[in-house]
Amino acid sequence: MSPQDVLCVTNGCGSAMNMISFCLGEGDGKDCFITTSPAYPVFATDCALEGNVVVKYAVKTSADDEFKIKLSALDGAYKQCVSEGYRPRALITTDPGNPMGSVADVNELRAIRNWCGMKRMWWISDEIYGCSVHTDCNRPHISALSLPLLEGDIDPPTLVLWGFSKDMALSGMRVGLIMNVPRQRDWKLIETVRDAAFKHYSGFSMVSPVAQELCARMLNDEQWLAGFLQISRERLTACKRILCDGLGNLNIPCFEPHAGLFLWCDLTEFIEPDDQDGLGLFDKLKSDPYRMVVSPGSSFFADKPGMMRLCYAWMSDGEEACREVTRRLADFAHETRKGL
Repeated sequence: MSPQDVLCVTNGCGSAMNMISFCLGEGDGKDCFITTSPAYPVFATDCALEGNVVVKYAVKTSADDEFKIKLSALDGAYKQCVSEGYRPRALITTDPGNPMGSVADVNELRAIRNWCGMKRMWWISDEIYGCSVHTDCNRPHISALSLPLLEGDIDPPTLVLWGFSKDMALSGMRVGLIMNVPRQRDWKLIETVRDAAFKHYSGFSMVSPVAQELCARMLNDEQWLAGFLQISRERLTACKRILCDGLGNLNIPCFEPHAGLFLWCDLTEFIEPDDQDGLGLFDKLKSDPYRMVVSPGSSFFADKPGMMRLCYAWMSDGEEACREVTRRLADFAHETRKGL
């Protein structure tokens, strides 16, 4: 990459998605971006505001095969959107995944890219957790920026998102990037997005010069950056391990993440019969005596109530914090099972 491949710097990746929908959508409410489920829910809000683009969480994935995106699921989602009167303009993928922490391999990513090309759709690759692959994962994160283009592959217009909030633990800094694949730098479609971003939209998503200077210094100090990311990955791995082992000892199913900050666990055993969306369970977990703030699976378009996202990133002494979480989960499981 070079600076020429950064289409725009925005005040967070939410603004970046908002800008992309503004650039790609016609504004009549009939354009849609397709994405997976479970997935990050705020895409829908980001894309609806200025662009009036609908996000369809229609590509079903499952823990049974590590949340791989299958061509059959993509085809089904595409047909569903067309049958509902939408024009599918782009596919949004999140790799590493949120809320699951899955990591796609090169064959899956090439299949996704080829599918987008066959459908004449854009590929929007959200890679905000790309530098947070755990140290016990033998599968590296492969960016769409560096995904090899082999003979016979199709090359759709591709945009990559990354920001400082997750990998660099700077959520309050609000700095995000929209990047293009270097070989597509001079494509007319890419230039159109670049022009729209700079001429018509950038005034609404500017990043302060102070924030840009700080972030630039961090990226330029390669020795410090490598050390920081390595320590971050080691700590995330240790915290993940504590939570996964704790849930295993409690016989609570979960998907062991390969990257990111979150653990996707199955608490359907503890759902009350009248709790249709899992929010009753959410209220119980966050209230006395357990006081655990989790994210209900219904927010991520989970396929059943009782799925929860746990965050294992902590500001300091994260391992002890995760041990405390397992203690509270053990108390919760013991008391709830006793009453069932």
